[in-house]
Amino acid sequence: MMLDIFEASESNPTRLRIDEQIAVVSHEVATRETLYTKWVRAGRSTKGFAQKKIAEMQAVLKTLQWIQDNEQLIRQVAKRLEGPNE
Repeated sequence: MMLDIFEASESNPTRLRIDEQIAVVSHEVATRETLYTKWVRAGRSTKGFAQKKIAEMQAVLKTLQWIQDNEQLIRQVAKRLEGPNE
């Protein structure tokens, strides 16, 4: 079920809750900021490429944060879509 991202799962350790996904992506953003800064200084990457790759992961983070912030709305919509029989 789509809403599983809001709940823990001991039976499936590879499935991450939304807060865990946010933590992973936050760490990835910080890692990219550190590494790409070093790589640009060392001439291994262009500034434009580095900024694009960091911005891509920041966009993922913002999407995950929006999902987390709107959990109740998402649950309400999902409940309506499931219908009365489910």
